[in-house]
Amino acid sequence: MPKYSFSLLLIICIFTGWYFFSLSTEAKKPFVVEEMNYPTIEAALVTVEDDKVEIFQTGMNGDLHYVVYTINHDQLITELFYQSKEGFKRVQDSRLIIGGTPLREAEHKIRTFLVTDGPWVDHRMPFTYVTFGFVQKPQQVDSVEIRYQGQYKKVSLKSQTFFYDRFFHLAVGNVTTNYFL
Repeated sequence: MPKYSFSLLLIICIFTGWYFFSLSTEAKKPFVVEEMNYPTIEAALVTVEDDKVEIFQTGMNGDLHYVVYTINHDQLITELFYQSKEGFKRVQDSRLIIGGTPLREAEHKIRTFLVTDGPWVDHRMPFTYVTFGFVQKPQQVDSVEIRYQGQYKKVSLKSQTFFYDRFFHLAVGNVTTNYFL
């Protein structure tokens, strides 16, 4: 009788372990979208009629789009949008903002965000870096060099802005190196 009890207990333990392991490794949706559909990304960005939205650049990887923009030339913002058949939906918790001096008064605004959770993080990695910025002066700048832990990426400017995230760099095509950090 004890031999059968041990076998039954072993089977229960294996099944329980497998069940909890399968729950923890179950494929999760990498991001959550808002319910509201917008016909364009610009329509989603205008929250007040008097706001002047200027989109500097966009890029995509599949159905996921990033946008670098400003509202009233105040802050520099990047955000993710999901494109469905009905239009564009904001991706929750994806807005990254460079504040401080208003954009129109700054010579440049540059920031690297270390992101450890949320929609910017690739599920295969524990974190990611998102770097974007605006260069107003000097005017002849056509690219910036971004350094990450001894490695560098040369990123071209588009409309005086640049954007780098390892998830988008292959789709956008503005990075001169093709390796991940």
